[in-house]
Amino acid sequence: MFDQTLIQALRTAEQTYDRVIRRWGNIPFAQSCVYDWVWSEEFCLLCHALSEIEKGRVRVYIMHAFGVHPWPWHRQPSPPPREY
Repeated sequence: MFDQTLIQALRTAEQTYDRVIRRWGNIPFAQSCVYDWVWSEEFCLLCHALSEIEKGRVRVYIMHAFGVHPWPWHRQPSPPPREY
């Protein structure tokens, strides 16, 4: 069951990634979309038969496969300028 779910999850993540790349050509945005997908309700429904540990393994595998890191992709606002 785990292997079938992993293969299906990888296919869906790849479709999401490819759709974003074809439309916008923005790799960081595509990675961000994959990150959003692995935490979505759709992902949970796909993995409903898996335990929480197995869901986590699938998430980590997908994030690793697409070079996704669990932190914001865009620069954080810089601190306010200093007054001299």
